[in-house]
Amino acid sequence: MKKIFLAAVVALFAINANAQFWAGGALGFESTNIDKDADIKKSAFNFTPEFGYNFADNMGVGITLGINNSKQVAGDVDTKATTYCIAPYFRYVFLSFGNVSLFADAGIDLDIVKDGDNKFYAGVQPGIAIQCNEKITLATRLGSIGYSNAFDGVFTFKAAASIPSVGIYYNF
Repeated sequence: MKKIFLAAVVALFAINANAQFWAGGALGFESTNIDKDADIKKSAFNFTPEFGYNFADNMGVGITLGINNSKQVAGDVDTKATTYCIAPYFRYVFLSFGNVSLFADAGIDLDIVKDGDNKFYAGVQPGIAIQCNEKITLATRLGSIGYSNAFDGVFTFKAAASIPSVGIYYNF
């Protein structure tokens, strides 16, 4: 089995000798005063490394791995949560002009919440990538549209215009 896997990997690299790998990700911090009168505050920190492989000029695959630590304080009550994320995706670049590309990532996202409710999401996220030079790319995703399920029997449609985060990729 190992020989078959190794042969497949070697064949993949031989066919796509001009392919491009990338590695990068994003760091984020958020602090919000939800309700001043009730003294409710929320803060969160996330780290999401990302790895990918372009197998054509306008197509690639990638995976985002992440951890998010959040804390909400409501008066004397502290609520903490740690979430781990695994999110493989397929990227299609549908428009490029100069060093700017518009893309769409179609993928799934599995969030594993420590001592909480796990979540599943499948959908599409549009984004913009700006190639600063041959090795450095800045990328951001602009919301999402898809389906989510918190493994509680409820399956919902989701369209979100989330706050964009900026990631930095190093291209190999």
